[in-house]
Amino acid sequence: MGTLTILAGGGVVLTHSPDVFKIQKVYAATSREVTVYPTNFLTYFQRNGSAAGFNYDLSTYTQTLTPDKGSQAGNVTLMTKVDMSQNFTFTGKINLGNKAQNRGGADGVGFLFYPGDTSVVGAPGGAAGIGGVKGAFGFKLDTYYNGFNDPSFTQDPSQYASGLAFGAFVNGLDGQAKTIAAGSQEIPQPTNNNFVDFKMTYIGATKTMSITYGTQSWTQDVSAFVGTNQAMSFSIAASTGANMNLQQLRNVEFTYTVAQGSVIANYVDDQGNTIAPSVTTSGDITTAYTTEQKNIPGYTYQSSNGAAQAGNYTVNDQTVNYVYTRNQGTIDVTYIDQTTGQVLTKKDLSGGTNDPANYTTGADIKSYTDKGYELVSDDYPSQGAVFTDTPQHYVVYLIQKSVVSSEQKQVNETIHYVYEDGTKAAEDYKATPLISQER
Repeated sequence: MGTLTILAGGGVVLTHSPDVFKIQKVYAATSREVTVYPTNFLTYFQRNGSAAGFNYDLSTYTQTLTPDKGSQAGNVTLMTKVDMSQNFTFTGKINLGNKAQNRGGADGVGFLFYPGDTSVVGAPGGAAGIGGVKGAFGFKLDTYYNGFNDPSFTQDPSQYASGLAFGAFVNGLDGQAKTIAAGSQEIPQPTNNNFVDFKMTYIGATKTMSITYGTQSWTQDVSAFVGTNQAMSFSIAASTGANMNLQQLRNVEFTYTVAQGSVIANYVDDQGNTIAPSVTTSGDITTAYTTEQKNIPGYTYQSSNGAAQAGNYTVNDQTVNYVYTRNQGTIDVTYIDQTTGQVLTKKDLSGGTNDPANYTTGADIKSYTDKGYELVSDDYPSQGAVFTDTPQHYVVYLIQKSVVSSEQKQVNETIHYVYEDGTKAAEDYKATPLISQER
């Protein structure tokens, strides 16, 4: 693809890989608004598919998309993204070929706008280079009627079923190109490889797109298609099948604002789950960006993957994934005999920070009260504990109950009756009382 360098004086250098174009061009710019001229078309557009097999004709400023040959698919893709908040104007000439459908002609030319990478293009054939990628929309000059549905496109409007050529906007947001019948128009059949004037204008404030082809015009509110996307890729595609035509572009001039690059920093755990909001930054292409490693409570930073944590903005969005591991918290609950100081048992718990411990003391306390203990105190949270980065310690004190029992015993005793001088005063009395004792 290439890199775009903003010079100190406002100039921009777009350097392509040597195996693609082997050229370096400099164009003047005082802002991000640039203009593609017929003389520097290859500085901005990359040729793909069958288009790559045809040199850009610098004498006529013509780029062939498909030859007059079956089963061809060619496209040119803009190497930077378009800022959809700003106006743009595209002009040129389109050759749709020399044959109508009933004479073996097909398929037409499609203009794609898509929020993804600049290297992505839609499917050929009935998809018109627009279907097959989610989030896409565009406009097509269609010279072949497709009377069936396909995963990448739906049936063309029935009013063109006789093989009429037509122009229409296309909704491909869900990945299936759906021709918008309202506002579509029949256009002249391809004749003698004639080049017809083509113009596309876009108003960023209202997100309104207008097309002129020859003497005909179309206008569409594309705000629902653009959505919140500030930057969109742009490509022009053509294809053939069993039917075919020579299909070409000429004298392209395109004034647009180069979209800024974006970097998205994601914060995830080692399972890929989001643990903090993503942060998106934007800046002019090739200028520096930095991202931030966050301190996230309950987590420890592990590593990053994807784009570099710091670098330069590029044409396509870049993503940095900061990966964290969950901290592990610990809790212990000690059960103590308050009388003896003996540790009866100790419960050791562990789990992810901020997770509930899923433990209560009730069952263990009952097991001791069933054995004759009484609860003295329990400082474990009544609603349960939550693991934290700091170890937590809790104590449950118990005491053995006092056991009360009654015991009766029969006692044999003899009572002697005597005078002071020791002489017998009466007969002895023998008794057998019951003695009760509590302990």
